[in-house]
Amino acid sequence: MRLHQIAAALFVTLLLPPALALGVGAPQGSAWIGQPLDLRVPLTLGSEDVSGSLCPVVTLRQGDAGMDVQAVLEPGVAADRPHLRVRSARAVQEPVLHLSVKVGCKGASAREFVLLADPPPALAVVPTPRVEAAP
Repeated sequence: MRLHQIAAALFVTLLLPPALALGVGAPQGSAWIGQPLDLRVPLTLGSEDVSGSLCPVVTLRQGDAGMDVQAVLEPGVAADRPHLRVRSARAVQEPVLHLSVKVGCKGASAREFVLLADPPPALAVVPTPRVEAAP
């Protein structure tokens, strides 16, 4: 019985697709209402993965409407740690965004995120000194 368990474990381990080594990290950056989205999504590649064949698919929704996004693979600090640069051409209009990231042509790794967009930071208003005419 023990031999069957060991054989089954070896069989499963040796036949796992290499894409299982792919990892999708949490998005980095900020989402501001009234500005286009610009995020980086870190990826972790296995030793067998080639960054040119990741087949990334990124979708972004705000409310019920989808947003057109551009996802570009950019090098990271190490060869096995690139990131996806996700940008939207249109400004964010809703406070809640749904981001879906899928990488890998075979045995893909996918993650979904809910992002909360902040209102743009208020610019500091510096009061102008009041100048009175001399009598």
